[in-house]
Amino acid sequence: MKAQKDRALYYSTNEHHYYGIVNSLDRSSCVIAGPVICTLARSQNVKQIIHDAHIPAEYEEEFSNFIKTIPRISHIGLKNLLVLFYRELNHENIGLEDINDTVYLAEGIHSELNDEDIAEQKNVDVTEYYTYEKKICGIIEAGDFTGMKNAINRIAFPPVGRLANSEIRQAKNVFIISATVCARAAIQGGLDIKSALELCNHYIHKMEDCQSINYLEELSLPMRLDFTRKVYEAKIPANLSKDVYKSIQFIRENVNKPIAVDDVARCTGKSRSLVSKKFKQEMRINLNAFIVSCKLETARDLLRFTEKPISDISAYLYFSSQSYFQNLFKKKYGLTPNKFRQTHQQSLVEKNDSPT
Repeated sequence: MKAQKDRALYYSTNEHHYYGIVNSLDRSSCVIAGPVICTLARSQNVKQIIHDAHIPAEYEEEFSNFIKTIPRISHIGLKNLLVLFYRELNHENIGLEDINDTVYLAEGIHSELNDEDIAEQKNVDVTEYYTYEKKICGIIEAGDFTGMKNAINRIAFPPVGRLANSEIRQAKNVFIISATVCARAAIQGGLDIKSALELCNHYIHKMEDCQSINYLEELSLPMRLDFTRKVYEAKIPANLSKDVYKSIQFIRENVNKPIAVDDVARCTGKSRSLVSKKFKQEMRINLNAFIVSCKLETARDLLRFTEKPISDISAYLYFSSQSYFQNLFKKKYGLTPNKFRQTHQQSLVEKNDSPT
């Protein structure tokens, strides 16, 4: 490790233990951190380490206890520590992207699910992932590009349990699940099946070519944005004029603001009468009615995918009153907001209870 020329880097051993190193600017000293581990130390892995390291029998128990006390931390957590060490050692800053990774992967231990595997999985609350998936799917299905950009910065990716013996394979399996879920949500949102599956395959192929977990995490962001953008574009009729297209973008991006026809006209730089006329001709709906329709679509998604109170949804979307919002919602969807939420939740329960 000391022979490397990098300012900072980390290694992953065959047993998925991490070691990091930070060098001083003049190469006269360094800081080495480790070992740390990203997953629970399983007895099978510990036995393999003891065998590979040729640990004498009289020290096996002591060594095994040591392995099981290695701190658990993600590779991102280790990189953050290395950034801190570098700043303290050299009195200057580096970014996470400046820390290289040298990963040695093993084939892993292939075995049937055992009691230890089951116990490990029970420590992970997978219901968090289901909630996360619902939120992301709702945003993609709505084609809410701005909402997706905000969600990427706001919603943390939850644990999903162990899906592979190596961390890189774990990350790839999670990526495949995410890509598949995004494609399904995009189809529900109106994107044609062919386009959705082609986009899904495109990102899975890119994912399989990479060997850096950091790159995999970065790749998932444009993937979700691409699916959301495709759905958004699919919801907009073709051959629209520039002014009408810009008006639609402005409305969808500001649906949770008290916008009116004058605001839409201002964003195009054209007069209210001209924009209203062109919008009615091309979209076959009044501009003001379209604003209300977009707000109601957002309200529908909030009722389906969040636990926000109806009063909060009404206020969030700037309806003049809750009763006015409820009347408009019932007129559009045939149910009151409360009844719509109850019906949707009941359908989810029935779907989850049905045999697969």
